[in-house]
Amino acid sequence: MNRDDARRKAFDWESVKQRFNRLAEAAVRGEELSDEQAEAVMIERARSLARVPDPVPDSDEILELMIIYFEAERFAIETKFIHEVYRVGALTPVPGGPPFLAGVTNMRGAVLAVLDLRIFFGIPSERKSQSQIVVLGDQRPEYGILVDEVREVTTLRIDDVAEAPGSIHGASRDYLLGVTADAMLVLDGEKLLTDERLYMDERE
Repeated sequence: MNRDDARRKAFDWESVKQRFNRLAEAAVRGEELSDEQAEAVMIERARSLARVPDPVPDSDEILELMIIYFEAERFAIETKFIHEVYRVGALTPVPGGPPFLAGVTNMRGAVLAVLDLRIFFGIPSERKSQSQIVVLGDQRPEYGILVDEVREVTTLRIDDVAEAPGSIHGASRDYLLGVTADAMLVLDGEKLLTDERLYMDERE
């Protein structure tokens, strides 16, 4: 659906049709209208013609987000950075790995590193039986992040995401795009995929 179609869809044509029907009926009864009533009809007609639908936001003004949960904390990440959602299987610990590395798992024959971002946000890290892996990547899977629940996909205006509060600092702030009015933290998918601190040298 192009932008013109979206504008037509957003415009309440039924409401306009009803207003014009009322104006037509009033015109038929024109002989019975006083000067004040006739003027009111003309004003209403002018307002109806002048009314325009709210503009449809451009695609670059909208974020498509997947809402995820770490314990009871609600986060979101742009879907364009998500390769897929994968059910957690067996996680193999990596000796000497950083604290945020939950382990590695076999994903259809390929080894996938799985990170636990809850460590950065001070959220208790305890794997649950219903845990899922949100696999980040574009053309191919890069790594997964361990989450407790994947809730839904929604859209949000970029303007509705404010800068993260000053109380959030350190690595946790580095990986945040911002926060919404209802306190949902939006992760910075680009940062998560480009920050070398989150990648391990396979030779180590």
